[in-house]
Amino acid sequence: MITNNEIKSEIDKLPLSQELLQYYKDKLESFEKDYEQAIKLMDGCRVSHEEYFNLTRELQKKTKEVTNLQKLLSDAQLAIFDERKQLLKVLAENDELKIQEVKDRRKIRYLLGLVDTTDEITYFKKGFYKKFLKNNKDENHDMLNYIGNGNSEKDNIKTNKVAEVVFDNETIYIVNDEIEGLRLTISSLKAQLEEQKKENKKHIEGFKKDRQFRINENESQQQYYFEQIISLTEKINKLRSICRENTKELIQTKSNAKILDRKSKCQLAQYAEDMKILKGCFSEQKDKCDDLKKNLEIKFSKKNDDMINNLRKQLGKYEEELRLEKSKNQNIDEKYKKQIESLNNKIKKINSNYKALKKRRDYEIEGFTNDILRLRKQLKTLENHLVNSETPMDKEIELLNIARNTGKRAEKMTEEINRYKVK
Repeated sequence: MITNNEIKSEIDKLPLSQELLQYYKDKLESFEKDYEQAIKLMDGCRVSHEEYFNLTRELQKKTKEVTNLQKLLSDAQLAIFDERKQLLKVLAENDELKIQEVKDRRKIRYLLGLVDTTDEITYFKKGFYKKFLKNNKDENHDMLNYIGNGNSEKDNIKTNKVAEVVFDNETIYIVNDEIEGLRLTISSLKAQLEEQKKENKKHIEGFKKDRQFRINENESQQQYYFEQIISLTEKINKLRSICRENTKELIQTKSNAKILDRKSKCQLAQYAEDMKILKGCFSEQKDKCDDLKKNLEIKFSKKNDDMINNLRKQLGKYEEELRLEKSKNQNIDEKYKKQIESLNNKIKKINSNYKALKKRRDYEIEGFTNDILRLRKQLKTLENHLVNSETPMDKEIELLNIARNTGKRAEKMTEEINRYKVK
C-alpha cells in the first residue's frame, strides 16, 4: 500500500498541471475504494463460510440426538411389550385360581348337603363372580339364591332329606353344566390368547427386524453424509485457496494498471512540455527570421517562404501525430476501464453464484458438486481472461519510437535555423 507522503513526493517531482493532479487524485481515491470493497467482500465470504460450517456441525449433533432418541423409544416399546406379556400371564393365572375356587366351593356345599351337619356354622361368600357365569338369567338367579341362603337350606335338610337330596342332585347337575360351559369358554379364551401371543410375537419379531434395519440404514446414511461433508469441506478449502489466488492476481493487475496509467500520464505531461518548448523555440526563431527577412528580403525571400511553408507542414504533421497519440492513449485508457469493469462484473457474478450455492446447500446437498464444477469453470474463464488481459507493450514501444522521431526532427529544424543564421 502506497502512503500519502510517497504520493506527494512523486507528484512534486512531476511537471504536471492542476487538472492532471486532480485527475490523479480522483483515480487514486476510486482505486482505494475498489480495494476496500474487495476486502469487505472477502471478509463477508469468510463469515458466511464459518456460519455454514457451524450450521453443519449443529445439524450433525441434532441428527445424532434424534437417532439416540429413536433407539431409546424402540427399547421402551420392547419393554412395554414384555410387560404386557407378563400381565397376560398373571391374568390367566388369576382366572385359573378363581375357577378353582368356585369348583372347591361347589364341592364343599355338595358334601355338606350329603352329610348331617353339626351345630357349627360356616360362612360363604355371597354369589359367584359374574364374569365366570355365562348361563341364562334364571339359572344364575337360582344359583345365587342357593349360595346366599345356606342356613335356610340347612334347616330344610333337617326337615326333609329326600327333597334335599333331589334338590342337591338337581343343583349339582346344573352346576356341573355351568362348569363344563365355563371350561369350554376358558379353553376357547386360552386358545385365543395363545393365538394372540403368537401374533404378537410375530409382530414383535417384525418390529425388531424393522428397528435393526432402520438403525443400520441410519448408520450407513450418517457415514455417507459424514464422508460427503469431509469431501465437500476439502473442495471448499480448495475453492477458497483458488479465490484467494485470483483475488491476489486481480489486485496485482489493478496495481499494474495504476502504474501504467501513471506512466501514460507522465508521458503525456512530457509531451505537453516538449510542445511548449517547441512552440517557444518556434516563436523565437520566427522573430529572428523576421529580422533576417528585413535585412535579407531580396536574397532569401524565396528560400524563407519555402522554409516557412515546410515548417508549417511539419508542424501540422506534428500536431496530427500528437492528436493520433492522444486518441491512441484515450483508446488504451478506455480499454483498461472496460477490462476493469468486466472483471468487477465477473467478480459480482461469482459472488452471486456463491451465495446461491450457499442457499442450495441448505436444501439439497447432493447437487452441491455440480455447482462447484460450475464455479470451477467460471474461475477458469476468469483466469484465462486475466491471462489474456495483459498490457499491450507493442503500442508503448510504438509511442516511444514516435516520440524519438519527433525529437530528431526538432533537432534537425534547429540545426537548419542555425545554418540560416550563420548565412
